[in-house]
Amino acid sequence: YLACAGDAIVAGPGTITGSIGVFGGKLNVLGLYHKLGLNIETVSRGRHAEMLSPFKDFSDEELARYQQSLDQFYRVFLSRVSAGRDMDPAVIDSVGQGRVWSGVQAKSRGLVDELGGLNEAFELAKVRAKIAPDEDIVVDLYPRPRRTFVQRWLGGVLEDADEQESRLPGLAAFGHWYEMATVPAGRVQALMPYTIEIR
Repeated sequence: YLACAGDAIVAGPGTITGSIGVFGGKLNVLGLYHKLGLNIETVSRGRHAEMLSPFKDFSDEELARYQQSLDQFYRVFLSRVSAGRDMDPAVIDSVGQGRVWSGVQAKSRGLVDELGGLNEAFELAKVRAKIAPDEDIVVDLYPRPRRTFVQRWLGGVLEDADEQESRLPGLAAFGHWYEMATVPAGRVQALMPYTIEIR
């Protein structure tokens, strides 16, 4: 949804791409509460006041209303993607409806412009921004990662490890392994003790 407003979309060949669709529903947990020995009493005013209540099923009329809201959301989604990709809404619908594609399949269907990774995306952005190919760019990460106590304690030592390698042998390797071993608070990471480059 966010990417369709971009000037160009770059995706890896195996990137899961698409999923132009809307899914919704609700869970009725009243039976679970009863199994736990809990009782729920609700008070409402209005015919559909409890439409989204997790303690009752949709009535036929409420289900129809809910389906209408999902259909409206899907139509807006299609219009945004068709405008962003400059494609007919019917064509977008033919590759949409919640289906997903690999990056290669998405490119053949017009959902992405180029195959590649971050480096290719940066190169494409440089061309569009009229930045020389050999000029360095700065990439800011948002939200900014929070530094751990040890990172703050060591100051800029780890960040500048490559420059300080001559003064402190082995510091760059230590910095690399330290970064691999620490997980920022509230973040889930799966890191392997090696990197793979596919050329």
